[in-house]
Amino acid sequence: MAAPETISIAQIGYGYWGTNLARNAAANPSLSLDLICDVSAENRARAAAAHPTARILADGAEVFADATIDAVIVVTPASTHAEICRRAIEAGKHVLVTKPLATTVADAAAVAALAAQHGRTLLIDHTFLYTPAVAFLKQALARGDLGKPLYYDSVRTGLGIFKSDVNIVDDLAIHDIAILEHLFEELPATVSATAAASFNGLRESLAYITLTYRDGLVAHLAAHWLSPLKQRQVVIAGDARMLAWDDSRVGERIRIFDSGITRTESAVVPGRADVTYRNGEVTVPALGDTEALAAEMADFVACIRTGSTPRASGQSGVRVMQIVAAAHRSAAQGGAPAAIEG
Repeated sequence: MAAPETISIAQIGYGYWGTNLARNAAANPSLSLDLICDVSAENRARAAAAHPTARILADGAEVFADATIDAVIVVTPASTHAEICRRAIEAGKHVLVTKPLATTVADAAAVAALAAQHGRTLLIDHTFLYTPAVAFLKQALARGDLGKPLYYDSVRTGLGIFKSDVNIVDDLAIHDIAILEHLFEELPATVSATAAASFNGLRESLAYITLTYRDGLVAHLAAHWLSPLKQRQVVIAGDARMLAWDDSRVGERIRIFDSGITRTESAVVPGRADVTYRNGEVTVPALGDTEALAAEMADFVACIRTGSTPRASGQSGVRVMQIVAAAHRSAAQGGAPAAIEG
């Protein structure tokens, strides 16, 4: 069935993150945000004020039954994603769902398979994949600008929003897991993780995760919900150059360091390794300023119209969940390395 000139879209959930998705859906000229559903009367009032032309409902069942709705944005608790996505796809709707796609690999795979079976676009809101910074990283690695990648090191901290149905791995570390899957397009050989709950009765709020890859690449992720500092910092070291990505450095989010080591025939200083050090220029590439969610909505529209695969596709969402599941298994075993399971 050919896509309509304007794609009618409904959104289920209008909480903290839902406001941002709705704003970007409404701003896209190819989308018509016609319906917003939320169980909270307060959220419905906010939605009505921000989007006066949209119908505001409390019951999501009406979204699935409305044949005029072409696509659905799902911004609900993670534990509800699989069921809502399934109902939307079976009703013939395209789906954009916030991360994670589901809370288990089996549910994620089932939703992705259902979307493929029905010929519906399924896009996962792994927002960072649509940032100019990650687009630059992807191109730089493809060009070999850093040489052979050696390690990826990330720190994501802040005073986060504690969740009742997911922990820090599912909600915050998953950003870097999705970025790694996108950049390197392979699953790690093993995943080791330590996770801890800072308060009794709450889910784990800090995690340290190490991913090892078959080609020698090592990725280390630190994620905290309980920190006075909001940090979004990544270092990727290659055997030719190194790169630092810091989202707090407006105007120079990415810096490339022409620094590293070179092996020598013998140690220059007794007791030191046989290397010499290189500290060259630092370059700051120019990045675009497109809002990530605007780019994500544009990808959603393009995929609905053409049947192409989204950058953050259902299948990539399944692979992300495989890594997340391995991290959970490792943490439950005291940090013992866990292999990826299908």
